[in-house]
Amino acid sequence: MSGIVGIINLDGVQVSPLLLTRLTDFIAFRGPDRQATWSNGPVGFGHALLQTTDQAQFERQPLTLNGQVWIVADARVDQRPALLAALKLTSQLDLNTVTDAELILRAYQQWDTDCVQHLLGDFAFAIWDERHQRLFCARDHFGVKPFYYAMIGRSFIFSNTLNCLRQHPLVSNRINERALADQLLFTVNYNLETTAFADVQRLPPAHSLTLAATAGLRKQAYWALTLPDKLLRYRHADDYIEKFKELLEASIADRLRTKKVAIFLSGGLDSSNMAASAVDVAAHRGLSLDLQAFTTVYDWLIPDQERYYSGMVAEAFGLPVHYQVADNYKPYAHFEQPELQTPELDSYAFHQLQYDCYADVVTHSRVVLYGEGPDEALVGEGAILAQFKELPAGDVLTDAIRTWQLLHIRPGIGLNLQGRIRSWLGRVKSPNPDLNAQYPTWFNPDFEKQYDLPGRWREVMAADVKSPHDRLRSKAARKMVSPYYTAMNEWNDYWASQQAVEVRLPYLDLPLVSFMLALPPLPWCSYKGISRLALRGRVPEAIWKRQKSPLAGDPLYSWLMRGEKLPLLNLANPAEFSKYVHIDKYVATLSYHQLEVWRVEAALQPIELSYWLQQVVQFPTSV
Repeated sequence: MSGIVGIINLDGVQVSPLLLTRLTDFIAFRGPDRQATWSNGPVGFGHALLQTTDQAQFERQPLTLNGQVWIVADARVDQRPALLAALKLTSQLDLNTVTDAELILRAYQQWDTDCVQHLLGDFAFAIWDERHQRLFCARDHFGVKPFYYAMIGRSFIFSNTLNCLRQHPLVSNRINERALADQLLFTVNYNLETTAFADVQRLPPAHSLTLAATAGLRKQAYWALTLPDKLLRYRHADDYIEKFKELLEASIADRLRTKKVAIFLSGGLDSSNMAASAVDVAAHRGLSLDLQAFTTVYDWLIPDQERYYSGMVAEAFGLPVHYQVADNYKPYAHFEQPELQTPELDSYAFHQLQYDCYADVVTHSRVVLYGEGPDEALVGEGAILAQFKELPAGDVLTDAIRTWQLLHIRPGIGLNLQGRIRSWLGRVKSPNPDLNAQYPTWFNPDFEKQYDLPGRWREVMAADVKSPHDRLRSKAARKMVSPYYTAMNEWNDYWASQQAVEVRLPYLDLPLVSFMLALPPLPWCSYKGISRLALRGRVPEAIWKRQKSPLAGDPLYSWLMRGEKLPLLNLANPAEFSKYVHIDKYVATLSYHQLEVWRVEAALQPIELSYWLQQVVQFPTSV
């Protein structure tokens, strides 16, 4: 969660030390332990250190080993012993003291830009190579660490903090209206290379970037998530469970590396497995681990049972549990406060709650484990007939029998006779016949026409429709690398960074993700069988047999249905807002009691836009 920033002037103009220092000071909230800069003529790096590993006490960034190659990084490198062995440095470097930035730098010295092929973990880094007069940058596979940049004339500015770039005097506040249109249409920008600001770009996950005065700027993907050629086939059911536990424990071990750790514990399957693995890792490795649980609960606003279930899990593993009671947090409350304003438009109405959750976490630890991942990676076709197209009949029947024996669940046949009959009769002409059902009707007509928003809506919606060429587990793979996933990671990073906390996601570990995507749908994915069975015998039966469900109700929807009066629009600049939204149409069509619960956040995007535009207008454009 450390802060990084850099400036490269390709025209040879010397980097201003004062400007570099001020940009570094701006990201000190990310790294309160130490801020430092380095510059050499037209190149300058800044770093704000947040110590979140035992090795970080030895951290000194920006870092060089030879005065020729410099690195600035926000990184946690996984499988460090294997990397050290591949570098042939096991006898020369002590894993107890060598930092992650040094390991990346040594990997670069060994393999040049191919170093990313040897790195696992969460990282965003930049390396200046004086020998080649070249900048090399990279972002981790799932985009857990953000990386933003701006190319203005012959100046290249980068940071892992979007608002830091907006502090540079060359970077304007001009809005990228195409990105904003995506956000208003889908609650997320589907273009992973752009941001809400015209001058600021984002490096997509699993991409690297090189910049040189002669060759210019070049981006390329260094990795792509692919499905295995064949699904895993073990003889015994227990082999699947043990492999899952083994991989999760290895991932958790890589993400501990400090004595005090927090965990978001919901009482669901994924966070409970994380807790079990963390306790096991500490016991097996003789670690002194102070693990404490943090849970958001609702006592009266919605029919929530997380207090009960998380309490059961915490008791099973002997964890202290802290409850964040969320009932009294009102939507859009205090949105005007600077600490609650997000760099880009989002779709969440409870910024104060998110801010306070991380404020609670940091009272115990700077590291929090978060169980995001299995809901996407374990998506699987539960219907038996869907699997006969790819799997041998014997395997399908074996898996169906296992599902009944292990989970006492009978898999569905998946005939969908009504849908087939309608299709035969010609009443359904496309895989998704009602693409326009939820298309917003409140856009400014000129804005809508300029960017062909109906066409953009159809383009994205059609891409989300299942293709006849999809394989088993294709949906899971798509979800793992979707724009929503990148947005979620950046959103978590933003809120955690406000309190100098680092979010670690054990399920976003490449070996573990590869394993989950290779699992047969039955019984391991459907019903989240692998997660359930890994907990059997470790937690009360009520936990591992618990029905998988989202939050028992939507807090925003519940507030609206209670008659909560929202500040409808925050229009300090009505002319700017009306460029995007036809105000009268929006107010006329917004009837809270006619909203479907799953559409409420999308329907209220203009309210959030009104607050966000006010923030953009007020934000200083230079230091």
